[in-house]
Amino acid sequence: MAVETRFSRWFAEQIGEDANISFASNDFAVVKQAVSTQIGIGILRDFAVFPADRLRSISLKTDESAPEFAVELFLVVHEDVRRSPSVRAVADYFGEALEGMA
Repeated sequence: MAVETRFSRWFAEQIGEDANISFASNDFAVVKQAVSTQIGIGILRDFAVFPADRLRSISLKTDESAPEFAVELFLVVHEDVRRSPSVRAVADYFGEALEGMA
């Protein structure tokens, strides 16, 4: 079963409908590992690639249909500590800091 997202559909269009895909992942670390070991292709954001990775940057021809790199974030707090003042303060801080980014 393939992961169907706006980004995965766009990526499939970029590599072509006839591409023989034997493995696909939506896990960023897995994609980076596959690209780094030269066993796969993928799109990596520039902030996640370091000189030690020994990867070469290429530019994609994109248009307005290219989806923005975005994912949902979930803050999960264990029931036993969610009322702790320090845990609540951190959770509230993240909620407020990220609220304006949506």
